[in-house]
Amino acid sequence: MERKFTVPGPPKGKQRPRVCKINGRSLTYTPKQTIEYERLVRARCVAALAKSRTDQSAAKRYNFTREGLTESRSMQCLDKFISQNGNGPYLIERSLPVEISILAHFPIPNYVSKRVRELMISGKILPTKRPYCDNIIKAILDALNGIAYYDDSQVCRIYFEKKYASISETKIIIKEINL
Repeated sequence: MERKFTVPGPPKGKQRPRVCKINGRSLTYTPKQTIEYERLVRARCVAALAKSRTDQSAAKRYNFTREGLTESRSMQCLDKFISQNGNGPYLIERSLPVEISILAHFPIPNYVSKRVRELMISGKILPTKRPYCDNIIKAILDALNGIAYYDDSQVCRIYFEKKYASISETKIIIKEINL
């Protein structure tokens, strides 16, 4: 079983937890940008799952359309899905190993020349900038916990690539490893 979906916008990495002191107590929290990006990844995954189901009743139940979803509508559908399904059903069962491929397309800076732009699109110049690949992977794996698989400990293979593209997005493929 294989599922593909795309997360629009530039790839974002998981930020470090923040600590603040209130009344002498230390509170740790996840930054808002990380929470929003993980919600977007979850919403796009849920949309892909609902579209790919053989019964269209699931797609109607979550109000998914063929042409896709707006970001706000994706979030509403995600909230419905989680409230109705709780901690499941998952795309991949709890005991099965998982393989994930992530292709992060970064936007081309406006200040580069046409020649450099062509080199970037052809893949001869790669993005050696932040966010780091391990932070992007961590954000996506954490976002898919409880939606695509039970826990990210099931992930046994990860393929990751950073490239420049005219449209910034992150393409994700999730599949079982057949032994």
